[in-house]
Formats: sequence, structure tokens, C-alpha cells
Amino acid sequence: MRRRAKRLLHVLICAPVAVLLTASLTPIEHARAAAAQATPPQVVVTLDPGHGGVADNAHPSQPFDPGAVAANGLLEKDVALDVARRVRTLLEADLVRVVMTRDSDVWMDIPSRSQIANDSGAAVFVSIHLNGFSDPTVGGSVVLYPGDAAAGFAQKMSDAVGRRLGPLGIQDDGTMLRDNWWIHTAMPTVTVEAAYLSNPTEADLLRRDDVRQTVALGIRDGIEAQVPAIVARKAVVTAANPTHRAVPVTGGLGGTVSSQQRSPASPGPGLGSVLIVAGSLGLLVVAVMLRGRLAGALGRRLRRALGRASTGGGVVARFTAQRPEWLPALHGPRQRHRLRTARRRALLERAARRPAPHHSVYDELRL
Repeated sequence: MRRRAKRLLHVLICAPVAVLLTASLTPIEHARAAAAQATPPQVVVTLDPGHGGVADNAHPSQPFDPGAVAANGLLEKDVALDVARRVRTLLEADLVRVVMTRDSDVWMDIPSRSQIANDSGAAVFVSIHLNGFSDPTVGGSVVLYPGDAAAGFAQKMSDAVGRRLGPLGIQDDGTMLRDNWWIHTAMPTVTVEAAYLSNPTEADLLRRDDVRQTVALGIRDGIEAQVPAIVARKAVVTAANPTHRAVPVTGGLGGTVSSQQRSPASPGPGLGSVLIVAGSLGLLVVAVMLRGRLAGALGRRLRRALGRASTGGGVVARFTAQRPEWLPALHGPRQRHRLRTARRRALLERAARRPAPHHSVYDELRL
């Protein structure tokens, strides 16, 4: 009977725990499943770092295309690759899949770059360059586009880059039609000429990491202005997964910036709170199951503490000497049974040692 009672008690305690977990997790899982079904497809962007290749005297026929060369030693191919990698980091923080035409210092021809962009199925294609001119006083940023289909994208990119680079003193020179470049790409295509390496002031600015990060931020802004689905998709994913946060990116003129200046979604009831409640109820179940052992351990510790205190005399010593019988109540069932048996045996032994009473004529009257 005792085992059946214990099993019934365990069932009565565990059943609410199971019900609570099921009720708490089911709405969360349903919400996440619904959000996953409603999530828009991932946006793809292709980035093209201009020029590339390494000079090799042992192989003079190997293609080498440094692009513009600054008086301070900067090569366009190196700056373009660094800026493109920074743009990729920013876009990936906004959950964009980025395809690079090159991610190392190699030479590639224009048809190969165009083919990579078309095969990627990208929403937009951005080629990143730095300008050069015979007059070192000429400077500024300009965005080139191959035809009317990309004119709107070029204007958005020019505005975004101009806003970022204006505080640096790099003026916005707007957009320009260049109808002999990128004429075979299937998506809106622009070429960003962020600054002039032939201009000593702008070339010195481009030696700084924060300036290159600012260029990357401007290009990221222009892409997301052209493809608003990037921001919309990130909002949906963040709402479905409250633990997702924008990845902080260090650099730029503003110091540490997030992938977008947008407030994150408020976290809903997560799995952590459910686990806390379930853990608390689980501890309660364990405490009920081990109540006898816990009581016994507590009783032993208390007796030892009172025993140490009783050796010093005083009120505690007198109390424990006068009332030692209350302590066994803190033991478990088995210990209490043994103590009762030992106490009964001691009483019987003391009674047996008492002297026999004197009999008198009045003893029969009590019968």
C-alpha cells in the first residue's frame, strides 16, 4: 500500500508538469513553424572587386591588372577587394547571401565576372572601383550604369554613398551612363567609383580603415535602398527568432555600427522561462520523494550542532539535557522506529532494576 501511495503521489505531481510543458511549448513551436513558412526567400547580391592579379617576373605573360595607382602606393585592386569584403560582412549581417566574383588577388576578365553574376541569380550586381585621372585636383565619387534599366539603382547608390562620404570632403558627382560596361548582366548593375586615387587627399583618406568602412556602409545602404526585401526579410526572421540580433560591425565614421539602425523585436515567451518553471516543479518532486532522507540528514546535523553547543554549558546545554526526546522527530521513518524501540527497551530495563514494593493488606483491595 505504501508503494502504491507513493506512485500515486508521483503521478499527481508529474502530471501537471507534463501538462505545463506541453501547453507552453506548443504555441511557441506553432508560431515558429508559421513564421518559417511566411519567411520571404533569401536575397542574393553579387559583388565584384575590380581589377586584380599579381605581377610575376618569372611569368611575364601572366595577367596583372592593378587598376589605378596612387602616389602613396595604394593599388586600386587591393582597396577594391578590401571594401568588397567589408560590404559582404555588412550584408551577411542582414541575412543576405553574397556572391563574390573574386575573393583573392587574382585576375579575371569581364565575361567571367558577368557569368558569375548571372549564374548566382542575384537581385543586383555591384562592381567596386576607385577612379583615376591625369589632373590630381579632380576628386569625388561617381556611380556608372550601363543603361536605363539601372538608372534608378545608380541614383539610389549615388545618394547613399554621397551621404556617407560627404562629411569626409569627398563630393558626390552623381551618376554617369557607361553603356559599354556590364551590358550582359541580367540584373540591375552599377559600378561604384568611390574616390580618386589620383587625388592625393582622397588617396590618403583611403589608407584609413574607418574611411574604407564608411565606403562599405554607403554601398550597403545603396543596395538595401534598391532591394527593400532585404530589410523586410530580416524583420520577419527576427520576429520569428527573438534571439537573433544585428551583428555589430566596428568601423566607419560613427564608430561601432549595427547592420541597420533598427530596434530589435521584443522577445516573446521563450523556452528559458518554461524550463525554469519545469525545473522548479521537478525539484519539488525530488523533495517529496526524498523527504525521509532529507529529514534524517537535517536531524543528524541539528543533533551534532546541539551536541557541540551542549558541551559549553549554558541555556542550550540545560535545554538539551532536559528535553532530548524531541530530537528523534527529525529522523526518517526507519531511524524513528529504531529510536522508539531502543527507548522502550531502556524503560523496561530501568523498571526491572527497581526494588520490589512492600506488600500490605491494602494490596488486595486494588485488585
